[in-house]
Amino acid sequence: MIANEPRFQDHKTKPELDDARIRNPEPLSDVIREWQERLLNINLRGASIVGLPLVIASIFYLVSTQEWFELIFLLVAYSTMVAAPFIRMPYKIRSYVLILVIFAFFYDSLTYVGVRGPSGLFTIVGVTIAYLLLGMRPALGFLGLCVLVT
Repeated sequence: MIANEPRFQDHKTKPELDDARIRNPEPLSDVIREWQERLLNINLRGASIVGLPLVIASIFYLVSTQEWFELIFLLVAYSTMVAAPFIRMPYKIRSYVLILVIFAFFYDSLTYVGVRGPSGLFTIVGVTIAYLLLGMRPALGFLGLCVLVT
């Protein structure tokens, strides 16, 4: 080692950090909220796309069996699911719309099929989505409401 050679690189040769996110990182709650909003939009749009063939098949079945109340319920729930990601609403309202639609399907399956039907699946999905989108209290509230109705 040469005596005049610097042992470490000079601070002037280090690249300057121009990225504002590195200098001033976002609070964790903002990052989580952004992640939750993206998750909500993906869930609502995905449910709208995946549910379309099922809704069309259900419409044909419900018209042939003349179950008009079920048909109206299905159309209102599906149109709410389709409209929610495209209407400018606050995040919490859109989240509660999704959870309310899941609860409506839970209640509908519970009244028409009974406990052995898919109501248990709607309970698990509703609690999981409520926890991911809104936190522990709304998830426990959804679970308590499902137990109370059952």
